Amino acid sequence: MDNKDEQIQILECFKNQISLTWNSSCAEDFRQCFLFVKDFSVWIKCLDAIPQSILLKSSINECAIANLFCSQGLYKQAMASLRLCLEHCLYAIQLSSDDFSFRRWKAGQEDMKWASITDSEFGIFGKTFIRAYAPEFEDRSSELNRTAINVYRECSEYIHGNYSKLNCLPGQNEFNQELLSKYISCFQSIAYLISISLVIRFKEFIIESKMLITLEQPIMHNIDMLPEVQLLYSKDGDE
Repeated sequence: MDNKDEQIQILECFKNQISLTWNSSCAEDFRQCFLFVKDFSVWIKCLDAIPQSILLKSSINECAIANLFCSQGLYKQAMASLRLCLEHCLYAIQLSSDDFSFRRWKAGQEDMKWASITDSEFGIFGKTFIRAYAPEFEDRSSELNRTAINVYRECSEYIHGNYSKLNCLPGQNEFNQELLSKYISCFQSIAYLISISLVIRFKEFIIESKMLITLEQPIMHNIDMLPEVQLLYSKDGDE
């Protein structure tokens, strides 16, 4: 068997993995992960003019790639892309409020620092940041920061070779229901964090630009039960 035949055989195995994934009991929840990519794309279109949109576009690319990897049974690679999706989106939000750091990053003089993004006081989920952009979300500061730190750690353990994570990874071309469920759980946390952080940071912008209606489905689909979101749309309807 030559290299070409070997690669074709590998692709056939991936096709089988995809079938197993979509025929599993997690199929409906996994479908929601794909729907989130569509929701996220609406946000990116609305925010296309901001300089940091390059990071948002990278984030959605990683999100789509993560779903593809997961459907093929490449769970470790899926978790790595999922972490990048979260990192790039939250870093875009951080830089959107700090032009000096953005210019340094653009010039290759500054790198993303996760500890800075999740700093309890000045990070994007800190009360100081939230109070500046959407103070009605301030009481969610600790919950959001905790969720971000926990899901980031969960994804990172697959990347850094944590023993318990490597030990549970299946062999090549093996479907694993438990890891699919774990991926979906992490994805749901990240979809929630991305959705709420975009609302917090760009609430004023989307109201002034009259984009609330355009973003209604992406927002309501992911964080519709939050009273702050319900209030946002009820106020818009009163105007």
